[in-house]
Amino acid sequence: MQVNRSCVLAVALWAAAASIASARAATAGGAPGVSSRTTTDGEGARTGDPTASPGPDGTAALFLLQTGEESEILGDELAQASNSDPVRCVVELRETSGAVVVARLTPQVPSWLPANPGRLFVLRAGERRLVRLGVEFEAGDLAGNDLLVEALGGAGRVAVSMLCGGEPEVAAGRETATGTPAESAAAGVRRVRRRLQVQQYSTQDLIDQAVAAGTLDPETGLVYKAFALFGDARLPAPYRGNDGVKGDSLELDEIRAAAPTMSPANQALVQPFLVPPAYQGSWATQPASAGVRVLDAPPPCSLLGPDWSWLESPRGFVRVWFRSDLPGDAAMAQTVIDAVEGTIWSKFIGLMVGHAPLADDMESCNGGSGTLDMYLTELPPKYAGMTCAYRPGGAPTPAYILLQRDADLATVAHELFHAFQDSYQRLANLTDQRYQWWSEASAEWSEDFVYHAVSGVDQRHADAHAFLNEPEQPLDLVNTTTNRHYGAYLVPFYVYNKTGSAAFVAQSWANCASKPALEALDAALPGGFAAIWPEVALHDWNNKPVDQYFKWDQLVFQARPSGGAVVSVDTGGSLDAELQLKVDLPRLSATYKSFTFPDPTVRSIAFWNGASYDLEKLSVPVVGPFWNPKTASDSARKGVKVQALVKITGSDWTIEDWTDRPYVEYCRDLTAERLEYLVLIISNSEYSDRNRRVTPPGLAPVFWASRMGCWKWKGTATYTLSGPTGTQTDTADVTWTRLPAQPDPPRVTYQGTGSVTVAMSGGCSGGGTVPIANPVTSLDTYNFTPADSASRGSYKGQGIEISMVGITCQGNPGATVVGPWFQILPPQPPQFPFYIVSNDGATMTATYILAGLTWHWDLHAQSQ
Repeated sequence: MQVNRSCVLAVALWAAAASIASARAATAGGAPGVSSRTTTDGEGARTGDPTASPGPDGTAALFLLQTGEESEILGDELAQASNSDPVRCVVELRETSGAVVVARLTPQVPSWLPANPGRLFVLRAGERRLVRLGVEFEAGDLAGNDLLVEALGGAGRVAVSMLCGGEPEVAAGRETATGTPAESAAAGVRRVRRRLQVQQYSTQDLIDQAVAAGTLDPETGLVYKAFALFGDARLPAPYRGNDGVKGDSLELDEIRAAAPTMSPANQALVQPFLVPPAYQGSWATQPASAGVRVLDAPPPCSLLGPDWSWLESPRGFVRVWFRSDLPGDAAMAQTVIDAVEGTIWSKFIGLMVGHAPLADDMESCNGGSGTLDMYLTELPPKYAGMTCAYRPGGAPTPAYILLQRDADLATVAHELFHAFQDSYQRLANLTDQRYQWWSEASAEWSEDFVYHAVSGVDQRHADAHAFLNEPEQPLDLVNTTTNRHYGAYLVPFYVYNKTGSAAFVAQSWANCASKPALEALDAALPGGFAAIWPEVALHDWNNKPVDQYFKWDQLVFQARPSGGAVVSVDTGGSLDAELQLKVDLPRLSATYKSFTFPDPTVRSIAFWNGASYDLEKLSVPVVGPFWNPKTASDSARKGVKVQALVKITGSDWTIEDWTDRPYVEYCRDLTAERLEYLVLIISNSEYSDRNRRVTPPGLAPVFWASRMGCWKWKGTATYTLSGPTGTQTDTADVTWTRLPAQPDPPRVTYQGTGSVTVAMSGGCSGGGTVPIANPVTSLDTYNFTPADSASRGSYKGQGIEISMVGITCQGNPGATVVGPWFQILPPQPPQFPFYIVSNDGATMTATYILAGLTWHWDLHAQSQ
């Protein structure tokens, strides 16, 4: 079943924005606009203060909006700025946060005029769009009226500016904004409004909930579903839900299957809805009233309603019924026939070989022949089409199709594909929910199969929004409020566009004779879900470097990151911070953890893999607990894939598989490791046990950020030895450089280079300078230790040279050994901390005195 395509994008996005406050985020194209303080309690985010910035021409933004916010350009402002002619104004929309955002402009016309539905704009990261008001809207809708600006969805932010009086070029397609962000919002920026967002249930959900609660008996529930399907006014108000998206044809199949066992009264109530609309007694041939008239008996089926006619395709594929008394119906019928004959049928029959829709010549009300019947009629606004099986209790079954009389060709393809599906044998009846998701997902995909990249026809990508907005739900979840299962078409969309072969779709339906849909599709996919699902999860991100969806077919939506926002990594003024990553994945689902690193003081980054490893805190005497990833059992790792999208500053994105990596660390002091963006994608491809969930076998995965230096420490270290004849002072000019081969975290190990100068005073003189060459000279820093570890932020090391330099003491020539110029001795008894780095992570300085020996060092972290 298809929604009215003329309004699907606006309706689907508005429904999603009204029910879910957060949405997908993107990391490419600019600094994200959401800051998060990492915590030990889970994935939390704090929203940074919105800031407006000037546009490319220096125009200050009027306001800046994020999802769920709205504001207005006032009518008098429009008039003043454009010398009383608002038609001359251009509104600039500019995405400023590096993520997709969906905006809408709507003139606020007086209540006695027809409402203007507004214009919808989808902006990708950094995109700038100029909206010429005189082109987009009628002059009468603008003059003296306010212009409402809304951010309906997405994790991006839209800066709104107004340019009036000039003639700027309207941007064609996507254009990158070139303005420099300001430190704060422009003076006088108008306050934005936040809409109250409430989750709504669909009518079907409300009825099902009432039946489950016992407040509505099952038969009455089906009667109410029939009323809802066809817009019958007898549906009680408490059961009228959020039907702004689309409904499922299985609702009518469910009613038809149950009708023979209903009470006579309820049979009479639903009977008109089970009759094709061209026949007398059907819901479509009765006079408009508060409700459809109850039939005394099943209709005679030999009597057509007035003014109904039909056209048949030359090769007998379909018969299209229409009202001859309605202007345009005959032409529309011919358009449908031309599309079926010229394009759609040949594509489907070439794919579903041997499985054309079944003839209905043995059915009552069959349109007078065995040919597949399509009826152009007036469906409720939420529907553009409906495929009705004659025998929903089992398949194969013939069917007929209802089409909104202005339905687009994508809807024709979608509904016709349902009729092809119904020609296959299934393990269970048509109303079995194990098939419902794949029935709609593959029919939705069929639009792409027929009309790939055909402008103005193929618009099914609006359905991807609901799917990508809930990536942590199972692939086969049926959600009649958001209709997420329609968006599951992304699986065949990905496989078909990647491989160029759609044979797996036909094979999956053949497999349904003996398997539920998940197993049937798994057996048909190349490599099964084990191979395909991690790839789909990866590409659902739909942003660099995996933006094939956009490249293939201009799909702009992407998977929503966990928590609904990109995490802007900082430590909140502390030395370090820990973020525990929630992983709780049902079958065939994924979670996305997206990070950006605008703070240059965050130097050390680590990821501890608690998804595919058994992560624990290992207690170590003296130094405290460390994270220790142990090998997890095969059962715990089954279906788990950990993938990473990595962007190093100045380099291209890379795609990495971290499933078999117990930990990953980065030193952002190095240009080669200066992490700019990171997206973690954790997926679960296992589905055989429908109730199994992938959860951490031990501790949750940990993302760790520290301001502690990790590449080089440069400075001086001084050793002073006082004796009866004089004082020796060894001063090292030293650079500690991270070794190429590193131990496992939490330590970072360095080797010292430089020189040591020996100077004598008191009764001795002389000295000299020697290079630092002893291989036992070393420094360790503890960059990656939990907050409850005694070694957190600590360091230890030693610098020893055995070279001799010449000196003179009391007139006698001699030599002295270069002393232990750097020595960090533990307290007594041994315990951590030895010494702790400064809170900014960039300085090691201390003085240590022991029995006449003094060490002092002053070292500073270096960055490339």
